Amino acid sequence: MEENKNSKKKNRKYNEIMLKSAIESVLQSKLTLYMASKEFNVSWSTLKANVERVKEERKQGITQIRMLKVGRPFSLSANLEQSLLSYIIQMQELGFGLTVNQIRQIAFSLAETAECKHYFNKSKRCAGWNWWVSFKGRYGLSLRIPENLSSGRAICSNPTILADFYEKLEATLVNHNLLDCPDRIWNCDETGLMYVNKPTKIVTKIGKKYVYNRTYAEKGTTTTVLACINAAGHFIPPLVIFKGVRNIPGLSNGSLPNSLTRLSPKGWINADLFYEWLKFFDRNIPPTRPVMLIMDSHASHIAPKILDYAKSHQIILFTMPAHTSHILQPLDVGVFRPLKAAWRAELQNYKVNNPTSVPTRFDFHKFLTPVYEQCFTPTNI
Repeated sequence: MEENKNSKKKNRKYNEIMLKSAIESVLQSKLTLYMASKEFNVSWSTLKANVERVKEERKQGITQIRMLKVGRPFSLSANLEQSLLSYIIQMQELGFGLTVNQIRQIAFSLAETAECKHYFNKSKRCAGWNWWVSFKGRYGLSLRIPENLSSGRAICSNPTILADFYEKLEATLVNHNLLDCPDRIWNCDETGLMYVNKPTKIVTKIGKKYVYNRTYAEKGTTTTVLACINAAGHFIPPLVIFKGVRNIPGLSNGSLPNSLTRLSPKGWINADLFYEWLKFFDRNIPPTRPVMLIMDSHASHIAPKILDYAKSHQIILFTMPAHTSHILQPLDVGVFRPLKAAWRAELQNYKVNNPTSVPTRFDFHKFLTPVYEQCFTPTNI
């Protein structure tokens, strides 16, 4: 069997470059099908089939001629390969460059989801190395070792990083006619709240060296709150994420109207929850599009389905450089600090007035709702 394969390859008088050149000459009307088949030693039937396929791809908006291979068809269609290429480039620009193995796994997932007839390894659930080599060659990709941007270096480089960020932000706003539309410029971010907080100073007699403050536990469980505001001073209800896997009735008691309450294994945001929230965001803002959503470059915010949904619904995702959210993040700078101060004050009052009562997660919204309404004001935003 192997000898037959090798003999077929030896009998071919053309390679991928010659096949591509033959296709280009026919599409540009430089040669007829017959003349191109003779010129480049490509069989007439093979050339005709590939020319028709490229014409069909161009109708779908794919202008680049892929380095069409000789032999069995591609495992991914031209559209899927273009989607994968766009995702690779977007991730790299957002600071999340993908490894070869990650790309091979994504390719397998795309083929399975689209129910393509493919030749990928189903036990390893990834595309083969030969597929990667061919894909890399078709689209001019290369491998580079990224340079890590440490927190310390980010701080030292802030003037350059900040100038670049604001330059790109302004250009994006101008390109989409959003510069004078503060109600269409949004910002989202997460913060963590817990029942155990840093104690505030209390009054005691002079000379008292050690004072103690009663807490509800040695270490608290963090509950994540995803907030969203716009440049006009408005906000949409938050997403609150408790730690857990099973939904328990009563967790959303006392919550802000139209807010979301969800669970995750660690109580943190993940790609699935952010995708659900993005659809919630889309439903709860005014219908005028496009809109910009400024956010940090957390990995949970970047996934193929998130990017696809944002693009199809005219939501422009704009990420901030790593290690700069304490400077650039409007929610961090203007809202979360007073929110946490009000949260601590609310807990302190509850502790004084209810010395024998221990709040549970079912009480969370009872504390959050009043402080949220108190702090998410146009003045703070």
